[in-house]
Amino acid sequence: MARSGILAYPVAMPIETAIPDELRQMAEVHLRRSFPATVGELIVPTSPFDSPDAECLAYLAVHRTELLAWLEAVLALPPEEGDWPQNPLPLLRLAGRRWIQRQNQFLVLDVATDAKLDELLRRFAADFRAALHSAPETLPNALRRLRFSLAEAIRQPGQAASPPAVVCAEYSLSSQLRILGLSIAELAEPILDLGCGEHAELVRELQRQGKQAFGIDRVAGRIPGVMSADWFAKNFGNDTWGTIVSHLGFSLQFLHQHLQPGGDGARYAHKYMEILRSLKTGGIFVYAPGLPFVEDFLPAAQYRVIRRGVEGLPVNEDLSALYRRALGTDPFYTCRIERIG
Repeated sequence: MARSGILAYPVAMPIETAIPDELRQMAEVHLRRSFPATVGELIVPTSPFDSPDAECLAYLAVHRTELLAWLEAVLALPPEEGDWPQNPLPLLRLAGRRWIQRQNQFLVLDVATDAKLDELLRRFAADFRAALHSAPETLPNALRRLRFSLAEAIRQPGQAASPPAVVCAEYSLSSQLRILGLSIAELAEPILDLGCGEHAELVRELQRQGKQAFGIDRVAGRIPGVMSADWFAKNFGNDTWGTIVSHLGFSLQFLHQHLQPGGDGARYAHKYMEILRSLKTGGIFVYAPGLPFVEDFLPAAQYRVIRRGVEGLPVNEDLSALYRRALGTDPFYTCRIERIG
């Protein structure tokens, strides 16, 4: 099975330490080979991830002094200050968020989760430093604690230690446009992709074609015009956007929270109405799946609702059946909301 991991231990060196790139390469090989592929694998008693090979341990021993100096400098910085390689923690936290979202897109990734990731990464950096002070052979204990801490950090209240996987994927540009029933030429500017994904394919293509396009996603990379944040952190404004799109993003999360006992549906409903108010007159919000429990009650004098069936919407079949039973209708369609008043 292909592994998708996070950087498990700090390997980014300040240039002045003259640590060669071999250590980073060793870490990446170790991660591809052994980082847990699922949340369940985080909590097994022993894991290949806990045991770096002899070559890596020998390398740590040889460069112990430089590594210790680097770790001291990293731990002296606030979590958000600096950037790789001077401070690898923000990059590591983003990598952790991406790994978590790949496991289950419905797991909550908020400010509290970020704080937990910051704490466990700083604790690991301190454990790594302690291992170097004593002996690199003690590093497996630190790696094991990191696994268990990550599992605990993403565990939701009342949830099993190993939650079910609800895999989050990033879809091709052509697939997104097909499902949303859109062509690039028809999109009025400015354009916002809500939940644009790590690579923001649609945003980048729109920008290449000269469109004024932006994106927001909690795991987005550093891409011009793209905000790496939760959509609740963004004020969408009033009468601002010509087009807002969200492919298996905002509406799927809203649907899940609406049906989840104790879910955050009310918060999503407020944000949904904020999004509609942010449209210019004639602007559109296009998304899939649909939200019939909200769309049916929108004021007809202000919003035109157009639903469009779509074949091959890539949604988990178990979730699909659950939503149909709960709603009494099929929400797996594309919806276009046009602001008309």
